[in-house]
Amino acid sequence: MFVRQDKLALIVNFFKVEDIPMPIDEIQFSDRSLLFFQRFGVIINFEGLIQNLEVLNNYIPVNKHYNLNRRVLKFTLDECGKIPKCNRCDISDHCDYYNKKNAWID
Repeated sequence: MFVRQDKLALIVNFFKVEDIPMPIDEIQFSDRSLLFFQRFGVIINFEGLIQNLEVLNNYIPVNKHYNLNRRVLKFTLDECGKIPKCNRCDISDHCDYYNKKNAWID
């Protein structure tokens, strides 16, 4: 699986994810969160959920897993849910879904 580290860094910075030391730097992202990471272009596809979680967790900066998960979940509820509200999204300029960059994958 391929992870776009530049896009992951943009998300971490956009959400102003602060450090929270955890015993284990690993989070079980929801399907909704993984769909956001796919739409934004951090991960290419939603296949292989377990593999996606393992690889994504390895690329998230240390101590940022918990708060990143919280912020992404809130964002998927408010902005990028089942029907994305791209017109009011502050990061849509960088989003593959909004810019139809990977339309050939669907």
